[in-house]
Amino acid sequence: MLLIAIPKSWSSSLLKYVQTQHKQEAKQMNLKVEYKCKISNEFKYMGNLHCCCVEINEYVIEQLIFSPTFFRQHIPPTENNLKVLEKFKNEFMVLLRNPDDCYNAYLRARGKWHPAHLSYYPPDLKNELRLFYELYISFTDNYIISPLTNEKINQFEKFYGFKIIDNPLSVFPKEKYSRNLKIGS
Repeated sequence: MLLIAIPKSWSSSLLKYVQTQHKQEAKQMNLKVEYKCKISNEFKYMGNLHCCCVEINEYVIEQLIFSPTFFRQHIPPTENNLKVLEKFKNEFMVLLRNPDDCYNAYLRARGKWHPAHLSYYPPDLKNELRLFYELYISFTDNYIISPLTNEKINQFEKFYGFKIIDNPLSVFPKEKYSRNLKIGS
């Protein structure tokens, strides 16, 4: 099972929610290490900050989508990736957030969870976030946009065949960063 998420979209909290409320193994995979995937030139700033912001192939996507494990990955919508994903576009959902809000979340996390040096957060990173958002909006109808609401979480649960939980925000974890959760490899 696969959720593609723009960075800083509450996807770490959603992963923790899947683990705790649906008792489902959930994690992020380091695609650079596990499958030797390369960083895209179109998304090089995001690729340097995230281990799964890479170019993929059909084999990699099949391993993620058809696994019993629930994966959250920051797969960028490059021309190659969209071509690979086209065949599977009804098998995954995309979690998005306003790109300006994502960029501001990076700045708030600076020095805490992400590198402190401002050069890691150039305007080009904001452009990459905007491109990520716009290309996925035009690519698929299977997306939800943060902030998450009870209705959006239930839409997510329905899409993946999870039990629908009444008032899921009342039990929704407030995780800040997946490395703190020990959910990634």
